[in-house]
Amino acid sequence: MARAADHAAILCRPTVAKPAPLPRLQAQHGRLARRLAEQLAGLLAVDEPQVRATGIEEIVAGDLGTIVSPLAANAVWSVVGTPHRLLISVEGRAVLAELDRAFGGTGELDGPLPSALPLSADRLADRLENAVAQALGDTLGCLLATAARDTSLAVLAPFAADRPVVAIGCELGRPWKQAARVTIVVPADAVADLVADDGVVGPRAARQPASPLDQPFADLPLALSATLVDMHLPISRLAALLPGTVLPVAIARAVPLAIEGTVIARGTVGELDDQVAVQISHTFQV
Repeated sequence: MARAADHAAILCRPTVAKPAPLPRLQAQHGRLARRLAEQLAGLLAVDEPQVRATGIEEIVAGDLGTIVSPLAANAVWSVVGTPHRLLISVEGRAVLAELDRAFGGTGELDGPLPSALPLSADRLADRLENAVAQALGDTLGCLLATAARDTSLAVLAPFAADRPVVAIGCELGRPWKQAARVTIVVPADAVADLVADDGVVGPRAARQPASPLDQPFADLPLALSATLVDMHLPISRLAALLPGTVLPVAIARAVPLAIEGTVIARGTVGELDDQVAVQISHTFQV
């Protein structure tokens, strides 16, 4: 006589489905926007930069040209300790607007945009990309390292054209007059590895940093530099420099204070006791 099979109860338990990685990523989108605003506050020397999460799209890499601006600062970043790579693209409008502000303008761009970013914008573009990378790393709990940069997405070719990717969008508003877009592109098969199951950054054991007020660090002298002017000159102009030559320069509105190339604060130029002084307006952790 046939008899129904008896199975252990543990084998008959319903499987608890884990949340899909894309909804988990969407849950962190707003957190990413807030982190990016914090990073830009120090970089741009504004109290409340406006950053808005605009949406997440699933596409193939060959269609990135419909999302990424043709005038943009693009960089491929590797996720340290993993085989994953991602793309960060900052719309060129943001770079040009901030370049205008750095030279005393309002950040409002009149007329058509150029076909390519000027060389003078390269360092600023790098700083904006780094701010996005830092915000993303803080959100996902990972460390990013730059792998390649190029203003041309076609030259950079970050992914195979048929590879499914997820495009994460943020819109940058204030302090600029016109909004600009930031796009973060992650391979679809990497999302599950980069986002924790519960939508919260996974625990990562980290040692508490030593206090700078304690020995042996408290009395360690560090060389601090304040860059009042940062400009580019063509070689022909440099070759023609003579005593008495007058170079028009624009003093930075937010003077960066750096130690060994790492900016730790920004401030405005003033005067104290008949000496040039810098009043700190923003400080941030490095």
